[in-house]
Amino acid sequence: MRKSREYEGTKLGLVSHALVGAGIAFAFSLLILFAAAGLVAHGTLPPGLMNGVTVLVAAIASLLGGFVAIRRNGKGKAMIVGLAQAGMFYVFTLVGGAFAPGSLFGPISLFLFIAILASGAVAGILSVRQKSRRKF
Repeated sequence: MRKSREYEGTKLGLVSHALVGAGIAFAFSLLILFAAAGLVAHGTLPPGLMNGVTVLVAAIASLLGGFVAIRRNGKGKAMIVGLAQAGMFYVFTLVGGAFAPGSLFGPISLFLFIAILASGAVAGILSVRQKSRRKF
């Protein structure tokens, strides 16, 4: 998929790249959580672990979405793009959780919020970290 250079460097470009990253993170998390739900239904995974699995999958998905969004946008505003992607992903998760029978507006939502935003920030930090050069 070729990225559009029309809005590069503008706020609209930043938002659109963050939106793409959040969409990828949401799709990835749904895919992994459906697999985890299948493992619970099969009896392989205990149902009590699903809250921890949900937070872990959301953190990994936010990290992945942050890397995608930052790569699409460029490394100029990596932290802002990573946090914007994480915020959008959290909103997607809350909206998706509102339609589920067991809503996410419980005690897990705070842990989910912290994990998603921290992963987006880590993606921003890791994307701009430069290799140190040794001088001889």
